[in-house]
Amino acid sequence: MAENDAAFVLVTGSGATSFLWNPVVREIVLGGHRALPVELPGHGFDTVFPAGYGTPQDLELFAGSPSPLAGLTLDDYHHRPRGILSRIHPSGTSAAQRWGKSAGHKSG
Repeated sequence: MAENDAAFVLVTGSGATSFLWNPVVREIVLGGHRALPVELPGHGFDTVFPAGYGTPQDLELFAGSPSPLAGLTLDDYHHRPRGILSRIHPSGTSAAQRWGKSAGHKSG
């Protein structure tokens, strides 16, 4: 992939999987670019539901269950798309830094 070729890392939001991006990925690829949908840690196909989630009648079990996202930090959310972009595009790190800064993240 050449330096000036576009590569897109598409990040899904909460409650969605990377399949959400399929129509967009198709159009990007048809336009001659690369696209990779990414799910943030703990979301999409990585979603883990706490005990009691599917049984609202057991509120004590649900309230006492640790959050599956408890061990994650905002840096985890920043590093996944940045790492993927740096692997698929030669200037991925600088592009990802621009993305991170536009999202309000102060990368070091």
